[in-house]
Amino acid sequence: MQEPVLSICIPTYNRCEFLIQTLNSIVNSNIFLNSYDVEVIVSNNCSDDNTHSICLEYSQKYPDKIKYFNQEIPVFVDDHIFKTISYAKGQFCKLNNDTCILKEGTLDR
Repeated sequence: MQEPVLSICIPTYNRCEFLIQTLNSIVNSNIFLNSYDVEVIVSNNCSDDNTHSICLEYSQKYPDKIKYFNQEIPVFVDDHIFKTISYAKGQFCKLNNDTCILKEGTLDR
């Protein structure tokens, strides 16, 4: 399997409802569905809502394209951002807020 061109890095904490919408906006794109050019990195900073189970669900549904990391202890926000980016394998990296829903067709361009 080839290395991804783009890593979409999503640090998250207690926003599972928004995260679902954000992930859906990514996984429903043509380029995500039909290639290995895009990987998604989700790092959970010890959320106490349903974030963990949502992330597991997506990472199990797309095991080659969505990588999930669950921090064992909470880390400072800036450190969490850098940690999330450090997991990326893509040639390019996009830091994506867990509430940032991509418009249809955005990744395909």
